[in-house]
Amino acid sequence: MTKFYLQVLWSACTEFWAATDKTIAASAVVLFLIGLFNQKLVERIMTAWNGVSPWWSLVPIGLLVVYRLLRANYEKFVVLENKLAGQMTAEEVKQKIKLLTDLIDRGQEFTRQCRSSRDLVPREQVGVWAQDAVESVKKTFDSTYISRFESSVGIPMGMAYWPNLENRDVDGYVLARVYRLQEFVDELRKRLTKIQDQCRVRISRE
Repeated sequence: MTKFYLQVLWSACTEFWAATDKTIAASAVVLFLIGLFNQKLVERIMTAWNGVSPWWSLVPIGLLVVYRLLRANYEKFVVLENKLAGQMTAEEVKQKIKLLTDLIDRGQEFTRQCRSSRDLVPREQVGVWAQDAVESVKKTFDSTYISRFESSVGIPMGMAYWPNLENRDVDGYVLARVYRLQEFVDELRKRLTKIQDQCRVRISRE
């Protein structure tokens, strides 16, 4: 709280300085332009100004300071609002975890079939599953995660037995994507833990 008000006070000081500087500069420019065409008018303005209380000069400066403070606060509010809008709530993260976990279960079922059955695993069904996974990853994160999802670099494949060797490629294809989905689920669980910790901190402060 103290930090917030100190920032507001500092902003007020800096805005007052900037507003004063702009007001003086603008007044000088206006008088200069008028003086180019009518020197007597400038003298009249200066004479009239000398008869006005100096405190009146604070009015336009004060209005400018208030305007700039309000604008600065609004800009900070917009930034905060956009930041909050881009963050998922705990419940949304749980839903995303469930969505990706269901996809993992579907993929593991294809892997089980590849390693236990002599029948060919339907590649069309595997393709549908993979496309569902791509769309889910894109919605959960963003399109930059797709290349990572489709990459098998660095994934330990291990040893396996396939009753039908024609299922070997399908098994590797599915296994790599299931591995990536599990990585994404782990990332979401870390986010969930962070959100829950932040909620507990806020509650303890209230």
